Amino acid sequence: MRMTATAHIPKQVLGQKHFSGLKTQLGETGIDFCSWIGPDDRECMFCNVVEVDPRFADRPSTKVVVNPRRPSLKTLEAFFRNEQRRYSPGEHVNVGYGLPTDEEKRRVYRQTWTVETDMDGIWEGQDLVVVAFGPDTAKPVGYFSFKVKVTLDREDHAADLEIEPVLVYVSPRHRGNGYGIDLSIACALICEDLLEATYRAVPSGTTISGLVYADYESAGGEKIGRFIHEYISVKVDTLRDYGRRRSVDLIHFELDADY
Repeated sequence: MRMTATAHIPKQVLGQKHFSGLKTQLGETGIDFCSWIGPDDRECMFCNVVEVDPRFADRPSTKVVVNPRRPSLKTLEAFFRNEQRRYSPGEHVNVGYGLPTDEEKRRVYRQTWTVETDMDGIWEGQDLVVVAFGPDTAKPVGYFSFKVKVTLDREDHAADLEIEPVLVYVSPRHRGNGYGIDLSIACALICEDLLEATYRAVPSGTTISGLVYADYESAGGEKIGRFIHEYISVKVDTLRDYGRRRSVDLIHFELDADY
């Protein structure tokens, strides 16, 4: 039998239609998310998870964009390295930790939702960089880099959503204003939508499980990992109680956030 090239292409689980009506979309550049995180988002996100600091609750909205057209990732890293040298020269945080690169090791946003095959099977996902912009400036104030990965085992009727927060970085001169909170909320919103899209996309009879993996060595990183995990747990309960796909089972996500 003659094998065509298309016969070797793994079937993608998530498509544009599975994100219909959600804040997060899936398009030509992969995951697409652009939103303003404001007081209503903070109240909604934290009332069911953790108590928000009243100093930040009513702060002006923050614009957050996934893999923005501007600045480029190379420019973003250079900008924050300069901010660090200027405003916190003794700081030892690696600004570029975990940021994606291309085959030539240049900093570039991953602007494709990719489907790949490795020793663990077939999976799809993307490296994301959520950039926050101040309310009165076009310049960035911080970013959140994280990875998302969806695996579907059709034979075992099992799907897995893996979320890996890598680094939240806020410019030293903008810290203490709640931008880290807004970046965490944006990440949680994207992950919530990814879970719902996966719930819509998998075949009937599938069991969905997941993992939030935050292994960067800081107490703040663990706190953010726990926040995302707790919010995803709320979404799991919501889909269990009110989701229309009764044949799809959801298992509470595991958390690995040691430091």
